[in-house]
Amino acid sequence: MRGVCLSSSGVRACSSWRAPTALLRSCCRRILGGWCAGFLYALGLAGEDSYGRLSSEAREFVRDLTEISRIDAGVEGDEQEEAAYTEVLEYVRVGVLMVYEDLRQSRQPPGADRLH
Repeated sequence: MRGVCLSSSGVRACSSWRAPTALLRSCCRRILGGWCAGFLYALGLAGEDSYGRLSSEAREFVRDLTEISRIDAGVEGDEQEEAAYTEVLEYVRVGVLMVYEDLRQSRQPPGADRLH
């Protein structure tokens, strides 16, 4: 099966789909790292008090997010590496929701979530 490969010299025909897959994986890692760095930047812009309003689990997630933002996009991965990346991606998704919920709850006045 022939496909199209991207290289520094441009687009060319290739005999395998491996090259685009490796390039795509590298791009996804780079994008995840950049997204995490942007999220941390925005959290910092929100002010120091926003970090103080987070639960201990959310604070731990923010520390983990700092490490994830330094992800190495150049590492060639196998199926186990891909599974680990998927796990990290899910961790980020759930962690961001946890941070959002902590910050949302801290801004509501007491009793605002009750329905009468």
